[in-house]
Formats: sequence, C-alpha cells, structure tokens
Amino acid sequence: MEHALIEELTTTAIEAAAVAAEVQRAGWATGFRVNAKGDHGDSVTDIDIAAEAAIRQCLKIARPDDSLIGEESDAPSELARICWIVDPIDGTANYLRRSDDFAVSIGVAVDGKHIVGVVQQTATGRIWVGSPEECARDGEPIRVAQRSNLADSIWATGFTTDPHDRERQLRFFSHLMTSVRDARRTGSPALDLAHVADGTVDGYVEFGLGHWDYAAGAALVAAAGGVVDIIDVAPWKGPLVIAAGTQFLVDEMRNVLRRAQVPNV
Repeated sequence: MEHALIEELTTTAIEAAAVAAEVQRAGWATGFRVNAKGDHGDSVTDIDIAAEAAIRQCLKIARPDDSLIGEESDAPSELARICWIVDPIDGTANYLRRSDDFAVSIGVAVDGKHIVGVVQQTATGRIWVGSPEECARDGEPIRVAQRSNLADSIWATGFTTDPHDRERQLRFFSHLMTSVRDARRTGSPALDLAHVADGTVDGYVEFGLGHWDYAAGAALVAAAGGVVDIIDVAPWKGPLVIAAGTQFLVDEMRNVLRRAQVPNV
C-alpha cells in the first residue's frame, strides 16, 4: 500500500480520536445521561453517541467516500474499500464511573484487512498508533513481548454482560488461570490489545466481541510485530480474538481453548 495513503489514514484517525476525546472530557465536566443498552445491564451514554457523531463528521470532511462502522449506529448496507471501525468510548462502564480505563478506538480496514489503529486513553492522554509504517505509544516506538513460555505469560481478557455467554467465559477462565502466570482485565478490549502491542501483557484472549472492540487493537498488535487470530466460534457468540507477541503463544492459547471446549479453535 502506498505511503501517502497510510500517512493520510493515520493522520485522520489521530485527528478524529482527538475530537472524540474532547467530547469525552466535556462530558465529565458538564455531566451526561446514561441509558440501558440491550437486555443484560449494558449501558450507553449520550457522550458515546455524541463522540461517534463527532468522529463521523471528521471523516465526512476528510474521507467522504469511505465507509464507517460504529458501535452506536447502524452498519452501512455496502462497504467501501476503506472502512473505519469506531468505538467512541471503549469501556463505557469505566467512563461513567470516572475510571481511567476507557479509550477512543479507531481502526481502519483496507480490503478487509486491519491496517491502521489508533487508541487514545482520554483520561491519561496516552495514545497508541499503529500502521505498516509505525507502531508507537506517545510517539515512542513499541514492540510486542517475545515470551515463549505460556506458564510464565500474563494475559488480558474480559467478560460480556450476557449471563449465558459469561458462564462460558468463566468456564474458559478457569482453564486460562491454570495455564498462565496471571490475567488482567481493564474492561476495555482496545486498551488490552494496546497493552499487548507495547509489551505490558503477553497476550489477549476474549470472545463475544464487536468489530469495533478489536479493529484498532488488531492493527496495533500486527504493527508491533505480534500475531492476531480472529475466529468464528459459532454457535457461541463471537468472534474470538487471540493476540500475542509470538505465534507460539497463540498456538498454546488455542490448546487451552480446546480444553475448555470452545468451538472451532
């Protein structure tokens, strides 16, 4: 892919993330409304909706012919070659509780491949940027950890709000915790994947995700030299995302998932 296009997509993603982050900060300053989302206690705020609208407006000006898939809006009927996959607040439950662990997540797919990822942690100002030409946290180059022993590795994971899916995730979690050194959970898949990219954790595994949950993070991990597998686990709710610094760890985590009887791994 040509350098000029990658540079334009990356610059636009950074600018759109900054605009959404400003909306988030304004929400903390002025207050916001919280509504139930779905049937299982998930929440959405009017800041989620306003931040996504701000991102959409940025892209309408900068890249009017591209498609956009956003968590808070209907998917387009047809997708352009370049598609933006946006989570305006990844970690809404953390945002409404004023925890730092939420982020703007903006991924760009070209011909179906995750190419550019920007994750901005608004509360701290930290930003991860990844593309085929760079991978950095706050402007400093980053790489995935190169751990080769599953028993010594630390993994990030998460849980859905759906009680039935959570039962399955908890059964897998028991297998996970007897196979690895430890596990972490931020409540934000985008931040978890960013932490794989910068080596804070060795891997990330979770199923029941939306495309907006992992698109930016998948691009970050790939740009940082890592491996990302995205697997359809139907009839369970998917997809399943496995991301790690090495192919060996991904393969070892597949073995753990098989022991937990997760489909199709």
